[in-house]
Amino acid sequence: MTKPKCRNCTFWVEGEQFGRNKTEDPDDRAGSCHRRAPHPTMGRWEYEVLQHLTLISWNTPNSKEKEEDFKSWEDCELQPCAWPETRAANWCGEFKPKRKPKPKRPKP
Repeated sequence: MTKPKCRNCTFWVEGEQFGRNKTEDPDDRAGSCHRRAPHPTMGRWEYEVLQHLTLISWNTPNSKEKEEDFKSWEDCELQPCAWPETRAANWCGEFKPKRKPKPKRPKP
């Protein structure tokens, strides 16, 4: 029986986001889990919440914090959604073993 590890799962893609590193221990290699689709951002909602939190908390910090912390709050960026990164030795609990490729029959 195949051990339930990401690297043995049909949904795992080794090195998809960050490239492959063949010098690493096989259990430490990074990959992406394609079991569940990533959830996209909620759009402008996060920006609006952050803006309102900044306005609400403006009176709390001292002047130095206002200069440093609040100066760049709009530099926050929305990250595109991506498949979750996992290590080869991880296991999410929804393991499905990879299928072994069928051997090719020689042509007659």
